[in-house]
Amino acid sequence: MVKGGRQHGGSSPRGKSGGSARAGARLPMPTVTSQAARRGGYDSSDVDDYTNAKLRTAAAKQLHRAPAAHVLADVKSYDHSYEELADFRTHGRRFWRVFVRRIVVLIALMVAQSASSIILDAYAPMLKEHFLVTLFLTMIVGAGGNAGNQSTVMTVRGLAVGKIHKVNRYKVMLREIALGGLIGLVLAAVSFIRVYLFHRSFVASLAISLACFLVVGSATFFGTLLPLALAAMKLDPAHGGPAIQVTMDIFGVFITCACSAGFFRMAGAAIAEK
Repeated sequence: MVKGGRQHGGSSPRGKSGGSARAGARLPMPTVTSQAARRGGYDSSDVDDYTNAKLRTAAAKQLHRAPAAHVLADVKSYDHSYEELADFRTHGRRFWRVFVRRIVVLIALMVAQSASSIILDAYAPMLKEHFLVTLFLTMIVGAGGNAGNQSTVMTVRGLAVGKIHKVNRYKVMLREIALGGLIGLVLAAVSFIRVYLFHRSFVASLAISLACFLVVGSATFFGTLLPLALAAMKLDPAHGGPAIQVTMDIFGVFITCACSAGFFRMAGAAIAEK
């Protein structure tokens, strides 16, 4: 029934309480009955309510998609070369500043990564006696690097769009620890099957699978921690990508060699006792 030129009932965009439709909800088009149409249909206030609700809905969607201003400000503070990203010239001060910044980071990472040679040299007798470990060393290190990069990419993306911040960063860390444990268990089982089926060495399979679990689990944790730490220091969290790769190369080599040496030592002691 229409009273005073205004339609009442479920077909109006207003609810029972008389309030306008919520932003973000699906808005019904204003409709009129034939009797209301003969009397002039709905009045201007109904149209205004519907139009304003549509505008609020569009604004809410745009606000949800676009990064907030403080998020963009944080991104700029992470990377001092933010303005240089749009400069594609191969000369000038900006070009050489980018070159120096990148080459310094790469040299530091290369020198740090050379520490793995010290670890390999320390475990050279074990690796020479059990050459099987060296065949799967790159598999374990690569699995750790891949898992760490996954966490790093997700964390950097969350920081960039404002999904990860000071309030929920500890929850993010706990989630990644749980994910790292589950992923590590699955990859450890796969690595055990792979080594045992092709080489029939139970001790080596057990050592490599345990090393895989530890490396992948720790890589997921550090892959989340590094970008958060860099962001807290007002540095670019994207540097966490190469940093986690180098970290897991060193840590993966050490864990694999240490686990293998321990398992082979225990196996040798057990055989000697028999």
